[in-house]
Amino acid sequence: MTDFRTLVVGTTADYIAMLGERFPGRVLFVTDKSQAVRREMPELDSRTQILLDLSVTKRVIRSIERHLEQWNIKLRGVACYDCEWLVLAAEIARHFALEYPSAESVALCRNKMASKQRWLDAGLLCPRASIVSSPQQAAGFASEVNAPVVLKPLSGSGSELTFVCEDPATASRMYQVVDKGLRERIDLPMFMPVVIEGRQSGAPQEIVAEEFVAGSEYSCDVFIDGDEVVIIRFAEKLPRPAPPFGITMAYLVPGRMPEKVSEAELRDILFIAGRSLGLRRSLFMADFIVRNGRVFLLELTPRIGGDCLPYLIKQSCGLDMLGVALDVAEQRPLIVPEAPLWKQLVGLRLFADKGGVIKKMDSSRIEKDRRVQEVYFKRLAGDGITLPPKDYDTWILGHVIFQPDSISNFDLEGGEIAAKLKVRMTRHYDDKKPGRSDEDSRAAQEANTTT
Repeated sequence: MTDFRTLVVGTTADYIAMLGERFPGRVLFVTDKSQAVRREMPELDSRTQILLDLSVTKRVIRSIERHLEQWNIKLRGVACYDCEWLVLAAEIARHFALEYPSAESVALCRNKMASKQRWLDAGLLCPRASIVSSPQQAAGFASEVNAPVVLKPLSGSGSELTFVCEDPATASRMYQVVDKGLRERIDLPMFMPVVIEGRQSGAPQEIVAEEFVAGSEYSCDVFIDGDEVVIIRFAEKLPRPAPPFGITMAYLVPGRMPEKVSEAELRDILFIAGRSLGLRRSLFMADFIVRNGRVFLLELTPRIGGDCLPYLIKQSCGLDMLGVALDVAEQRPLIVPEAPLWKQLVGLRLFADKGGVIKKMDSSRIEKDRRVQEVYFKRLAGDGITLPPKDYDTWILGHVIFQPDSISNFDLEGGEIAAKLKVRMTRHYDDKKPGRSDEDSRAAQEANTTT
């Protein structure tokens, strides 16, 4: 008998564990072999997972074909939760004639310069930006803008290697930090060249300089289907007050609509933003800043929001965003809970404040807090912590979902709850790593103090 499955491309061990538990028999994973060593990686039967190096598309497709034939499986759709594998997911979907955003559209979304040009052409607002190829060009852009600028990789994700620079001299100096960080990451899937049907698209090692737009930042999960657009989730983002720049400390869901911006206006903007990047039927996540009632688009990517957002949304209204991605892939109708069914909750991310090896974590005071509804840790005793800009992953310890007493003070309440976590560390983990130079140490120190 034919077994119908949805192919999940390249996700991480923690998502594989959740998907396997919540949707047994519904998913086939094609997973990069690097995930096999992760502690969270569940044991899956041979029918449910293909584990291999995902860096060569043709080899991946051949492996999938053999697997489908061996186990008599037919694919119902393709889903992807991670930026670095979106193009691969698109190429696989195209090969098996399954609906998914095109590889060209995904490449546009991942290219921070090309996407902004499309939005400007469509009449939308976004920060002024330019590709810079040297410290001198970074300083020159800062002089031209005559305001703080943001340096970031052309095709990265989140806030990795992203720095705000107050003046041309800082822009020149931080350009070298971003450039060095990119060269160190050249073998990571997130920063590898985007290759579509054997041809490289863009140069992901390039650096973008953007005008810094001051304002409140927001994030949405959106579904676009033809002429229809649905805002599934609307979140206010609370930036982490300490460096490095651009890290979100907490999300408020549902967020409060910004002044002078209506939901209808926002839907129109998001619809044009998605369509101008070639999205016809797709989920996507959009980040934007609102200043004086004007929406400035920052990034858009054709996947659901990550961090603690899937956990937060599930606690808020019961909606499982991982399942939503499968539903969309399988052409099932999208069902979003009505507004009164959403509880206004905060997703608070927990960060290590120094590098080292975790000796002990005590979250008992957080768990006893009456406002707290969920505590989740990605790191455990014995795990090593390396701080940005060397590593933007290991310092994220986990998250807390809580219901604030006062929405207007949710930032203060989040800080109070985070302070209840006690973490004991051994000596500095970074300093014990072989090959760590004085230059590395200076770069890390500067990255964590320059804003």
